[in-house]
Amino acid sequence: MSFRDSGGNVGFQWGYDRGNAVYWRTSSSNPWTPTSIIADQTNWDSVKVNLDLTADTFSIDYFDISANTWSNMVPAGTALGMAMTDLTFLQWQLEDGLFAGQGGKNFFDDFSFFVPEPSALALAAVAFVFVGRRRRA
Repeated sequence: MSFRDSGGNVGFQWGYDRGNAVYWRTSSSNPWTPTSIIADQTNWDSVKVNLDLTADTFSIDYFDISANTWSNMVPAGTALGMAMTDLTFLQWQLEDGLFAGQGGKNFFDDFSFFVPEPSALALAAVAFVFVGRRRRA
């Protein structure tokens, strides 16, 4: 999976190989970094990505459904391969068309996104201060 901005800059990628070993890298031209994580072959595990475009950093956590545990795959504060001005494109690319259905994961679904909007956070903070002051009065 590639995380790109509107200018085509790839901030980072993650994926798995035919044997379900999970990898990541900080741009499409950098080498892949192997992890000790093996994706469950029959059930979909979970991936949690934190992307900070202000600091140009990211982190990835991986949930193994068989062991019912979260593991940190990419530490918080890892620098993006290229600075991204926005996040406008997610690309999931399957390249094992020769042996489709014979080992390896071949699906990806159920996206969830949480994007805190700075103005919404500021409005919530102002409301919290206002409510706190009214209670004291």
